[in-house]
Amino acid sequence: MWNELWANHAESAITYYTAFAGFDTDVREVDGNPYILLVKGEENYAAIIQNPVEGPRTHWMPYIKVEDPESVTEKVIASGGSAIMEPRDDVRSGTVAILLDPWGAPFVVQKWPID
Repeated sequence: MWNELWANHAESAITYYTAFAGFDTDVREVDGNPYILLVKGEENYAAIIQNPVEGPRTHWMPYIKVEDPESVTEKVIASGGSAIMEPRDDVRSGTVAILLDPWGAPFVVQKWPID
């Protein structure tokens, strides 16, 4: 459904992606933090955020659209994956979970559209 670049140096990443790919930016605020959309014309392609997790290197984070993040989180854990962050009301109104597959690859599930 979506991709975000979780950047350890967001400003440098913005400079890089706007220079080589010709993106413009549209700065928003999400949960009190800058959320930089990479846009061309009227279309949003991805976003860049300051990495919210300490430790990992800068990486692209895929988002998967789901109807119920809580039940999907339970299924991921039951099938050998794990949760870095289970759905919480204080993060995007409980609509997202940050998960790892059994091999450690991160991904986000998000309820969409948000009620």
